[in-house]
Amino acid sequence: MNQPIHNAYWLSRFDILLDSALAQHRAVSLIRVDLRFPEYMPVTIMDPDPDSAVISRFFASLKAKIQAYQRKKRCANQRVHATSLRYFWCREFGKMYGRKHYHVILLLNKDTWCSIGDFSEPSSLATMIQEAWCSALHLEPWQGDGLVHFSRWTPSRKPASSDARPSSDDTPLSGGCSDTWKASDKKPGEAAVLWIKRGDVGALQKARNRASYLVKYETKLHNGSGQRNYGCSRGPGRLLDGRRSL
Repeated sequence: MNQPIHNAYWLSRFDILLDSALAQHRAVSLIRVDLRFPEYMPVTIMDPDPDSAVISRFFASLKAKIQAYQRKKRCANQRVHATSLRYFWCREFGKMYGRKHYHVILLLNKDTWCSIGDFSEPSSLATMIQEAWCSALHLEPWQGDGLVHFSRWTPSRKPASSDARPSSDDTPLSGGCSDTWKASDKKPGEAAVLWIKRGDVGALQKARNRASYLVKYETKLHNGSGQRNYGCSRGPGRLLDGRRSL
């Protein structure tokens, strides 16, 4: 079996990103999430075509939701663990129907979130991620069922709406990317959240393995469209602590 070819430049960018996160936090939660588009967008949406800015809108929305969550905890006199939000993403296209989707790695302070929670919990990280993706797509939160997939398993979901069905191009790609998983599934696979401590060589290698999947050449589109296949956060990583507006 031929081994996949990886983009060495972007893999090195991930290494730098992870080192930066661990320099800021003693332990980091790495979350792998797949973001997909609905097969049929509601007719009420003015911007029906997936555009190159959608992934930027997602990260901006998620950052704002995290800051609002931290502010709410602070106002309730609860302990707040500040976190940065670092991210690494790739754009891919399904082999069968060619539908665009994103694979994303999020890096957060483990003291802030050591798990993603459940979609049934309004304040869980899983819910924030789903709502941020809906915001990026100009969808209502209830229209996003089935569009957010976490590695190995997906938290329990509400019934899928008829207005925004998940893409049928959900066939798992070769190389280890899992499709939708439920908490009850017993099949082997990588956990939804990977904890990484400074100096933990084993965890660091697992993190790099997950990033390696994102930087494969063969599932990217190279057609001169001007849209990027890869991206990541930049800068030192601003702390989200609920004290100030973004």
